[in-house]
Amino acid sequence: TFTLYADNVDGTASVDVVIEVVEPAIITTYFLPDAVKGTEYTYSINILGNANASFSITSGDLPEDLKLTPSGKITGKPSEDGRFYFTVKASTDKDLSEQDFTLNVIAPPKILTSGIPDGQEGKAYSTAQLESEGSGISWAVTGGNFPSGLSLSSNGYIYGTPTTADKYNFTVTASNSAGSNDKTFTV
Repeated sequence: TFTLYADNVDGTASVDVVIEVVEPAIITTYFLPDAVKGTEYTYSINILGNANASFSITSGDLPEDLKLTPSGKITGKPSEDGRFYFTVKASTDKDLSEQDFTLNVIAPPKILTSGIPDGQEGKAYSTAQLESEGSGISWAVTGGNFPSGLSLSSNGYIYGTPTTADKYNFTVTASNSAGSNDKTFTV
C-alpha cells in the first residue's frame, strides 16, 4: 500500500494504491501414472502456489468410473481400458492454470486361446499365435514340459520343428504391467 500524489496548477490530489501480489495457481504435474482396469486408482495433481485452487476438467473425458475432485485428486476404479485425453484447469478467484493429460488404463492379460494344434515329429510346425486381451503382452513358458524343437516368442508365436513325438503339458504366462495370466496346454 502506498499513496500516489499528483500536483498541478490547480492543486494536489492523492490516492491510496493497494497492490495485491497474487500467488499463481500453476499445475506442476505433467504426466499421470498408468491405471489398471478394475483396480482402485488414486493420484493427486500437484499445484505450485495457491493451495485453495479448485480443479475441473475443461475438455476431454476421464475413463468411466474415475472422477476428478475439486481438490485435484483423480480417484475411482476404471472399468474400461484405453488411452484417455483431457485438460485439467486449476483456478482461484484471481488466477488459473491448465494442463493437458493422457491417462493410459491397462487391462491385465486374459488368455483367449483355447487350444494349440498338434505337431508332427520332424515336420516344421504350423506357426500358432497365442491370443489374449490386454496390451503390451509378453509371453513365456513358465511350467511343464514344452515340446523339444519348438519355441515360444515373447509376442506369443509358437514355431520350430518338433524333434520328439510325445504328449506335452506346459503352462504359458501372458504378462504386462497390469498383471499376468497363466494357462496350461496339452499337445
